[in-house]
Amino acid sequence: MLEVEADLTARLAARSGERHAGLPPVLTPAAAMAMRLDAGQAAAVAALAGHRPLIVIEGAAGAGKTTTLTATQQALTQQGRRMVVVTPTLKAAQVAAVEVGAAAGSAAWLAFQHGWRWTESGAWTRLNPGRADPVTGGVYTGPEDAARLHAGDLLVVDEAGMLDQDTARALLTVADESRARVALLGDRHQLAAVGRGGVLHLAVRHVDPAAVLTLDRVHRFTRTDHTGATVPDGQYAELTLAMRAGADPGAVFDALAARGRIRLHPDAAAAQEALAALAEDAHCRGERVAVVVDTREQAAELNAAIRDRLVAAGQVDDTEPVTTRTGQRIGIGDRIATRRNDRDLGVANRDTWTVTAIDGHRQLTIVPADAIRRRVGERLLPVDYVAAQVELAYACTAHGAQGDTVSAAHLVIGEHSGAATAYVGMTRGRTANTAHLVAADLSEARQQWIAVFGRDRADLGPAHAAGLAAREAAHYAQPRPLDQVLADLHAAWTAEQRFLDRLAIQEPLRDALRQSVALEDDQADRLPALEADYRQAAAAARLATARAEVSGAAIAVETDRIRDGLHARWDGEWAAARAAAQVVLAGPGRLRLRQAAVTRAADQLTDWAHRWRPYLPSLPTDPHQVAEVADRADDRTALWTAFAAAARSAAESAHPEHEALRTTAHAAQHAHEQAWRALAEAHRQRSDRLAGLGALASTADPKALLLEVDRDLAATHGELSAVRARITRLVADPALLVLPADRRAQEHAL
Repeated sequence: MLEVEADLTARLAARSGERHAGLPPVLTPAAAMAMRLDAGQAAAVAALAGHRPLIVIEGAAGAGKTTTLTATQQALTQQGRRMVVVTPTLKAAQVAAVEVGAAAGSAAWLAFQHGWRWTESGAWTRLNPGRADPVTGGVYTGPEDAARLHAGDLLVVDEAGMLDQDTARALLTVADESRARVALLGDRHQLAAVGRGGVLHLAVRHVDPAAVLTLDRVHRFTRTDHTGATVPDGQYAELTLAMRAGADPGAVFDALAARGRIRLHPDAAAAQEALAALAEDAHCRGERVAVVVDTREQAAELNAAIRDRLVAAGQVDDTEPVTTRTGQRIGIGDRIATRRNDRDLGVANRDTWTVTAIDGHRQLTIVPADAIRRRVGERLLPVDYVAAQVELAYACTAHGAQGDTVSAAHLVIGEHSGAATAYVGMTRGRTANTAHLVAADLSEARQQWIAVFGRDRADLGPAHAAGLAAREAAHYAQPRPLDQVLADLHAAWTAEQRFLDRLAIQEPLRDALRQSVALEDDQADRLPALEADYRQAAAAARLATARAEVSGAAIAVETDRIRDGLHARWDGEWAAARAAAQVVLAGPGRLRLRQAAVTRAADQLTDWAHRWRPYLPSLPTDPHQVAEVADRADDRTALWTAFAAAARSAAESAHPEHEALRTTAHAAQHAHEQAWRALAEAHRQRSDRLAGLGALASTADPKALLLEVDRDLAATHGELSAVRARITRLVADPALLVLPADRRAQEHAL
């Protein structure tokens, strides 16, 4: 137990010690007025929408917590930031999601999503992804997207006073890992956790005092004035603050009695009958009231009495009821509560419903009993769930009522009632809150009321309990010799310095590892993405190049075929062209006897030149000049070049798609080069940033090392807290109190 509290203390202290970037946004008076915030709410919104890593807000019942969270949600949304609300129960989370408009879930759900499980031996452990999940029977793959927190998110833990230490430790771990901010909202004067609690008290002790705010202006309570108008009931609000503080309970009782808010009953049976009649009357009028008792057994008895009256009044059909395992009869018209979260059925623990039908299989059709959840719609509860997890909900314990707001509330004061129970029960109703006591007269009732506020049930954790026990035992201890006390004090001071020296090493190491982990987290997404882009660009370049090369090869084959054909034609025609050229060059003779032959040869050469000019553009048009060209020796190199160019042009014209393929290939190769440069630059930047971490840059698994260092830090903080508590006790030892202050200072300096 103390190990858990020590870890919690260390995590809270670490957040308190972190520097926060920037200043919290300041709400102008106009903005606060537009949001209808009082000064305390405006200060709370400014803190919640700011940058502190840890904020604690305590609020009296009815102080406008929902209004504060709604304004915070709006402010963070405008900043582009996110708020996530978790509560001790799924029911409260559903209400928060509707009223505040933020993402919300139960604290247990968030811890479960991040791998925390109870083992069969009762140990609270965490699964790693890939491990078998003993709860689901499958493989744990990590949290759902909806359960992931991100750096800068605000995790609001509502009703933090009801949070157990194991769950709180899990939530802080999740927030630490994701670098999310945390806000704890609650009230230490209301009911504490079932189990190891004291989380809110620990936070208040260790957080920066500037980050602890209180909402103490109560807005919930109203009354009807002489004109019939509904106005704030400031006097009752002040009485609830006095109940919260436990201040002068006798005077509070007198004031309640004067307001008619104390009801006396001669015995328990009469009290039960009166409460049943009040609940029946409210139910028939469609008014929701809270009837708050100490135990579930008392709630069951009172629920049965109320139901009997409703059956007699025709409000509940008892002709064919369903009976639960505890013997409660459930009929059409009954108000019930579901007592186990079931996502498949769409119900949450302590949700309240009205039964509208019972089918032949004894299944219940139900609808939400409260207006805020009316849009949820119908649910169908199978007979097995009804038998084990359904109960009547006309009366409940204070744990069931905490967080509710109704028109009127009735609190049953008994021998087990404590200050927190009384405060919760007397603050549920907007217009009326009445305490019911079994007493002969007001004097006896007053003594009972005072005794209730003398019972301190606040759970401030095992360390607090240990301190109380130690102080109580000190009253019976014999004074110790001064030398012995001084020796113990010097040993404690030495241990304190040792732990401080250890922290001086561990905290810079943790900070450096956080930088390394942050870098790895940053590169974990960036480098794989760049590598994927590079691989994709390389594949695209290879494919585009291959397609262009296949097309180019086809054009090359076509070019060779056309070029070889041209050479063959040239060789077949050139001998005749040369012979004709020689006739033309010899001329018609002096008597022009060969004129006809020359003319025929010239025509033959003209036709020959015309056929080859597309391939040999330099061929002249004059027959005599053509004859001179044809008579010269055959220039095979020039012909090869000319025929190859002509053949290439013809082949490309026959394959017009080739140019587009070449363009695509060039673009793909350019993209490949750009992707390579981006990847190389990212690796270079990573290397440069790692270089600043020294030897830590080569750590194989910085996350695992960070977890180990965090555990060591938590242990050191726990040991430091313990030794400082010991120093505080030793300094207060009677043997030291007689020493002058300068002597005590000298002892510390030794």
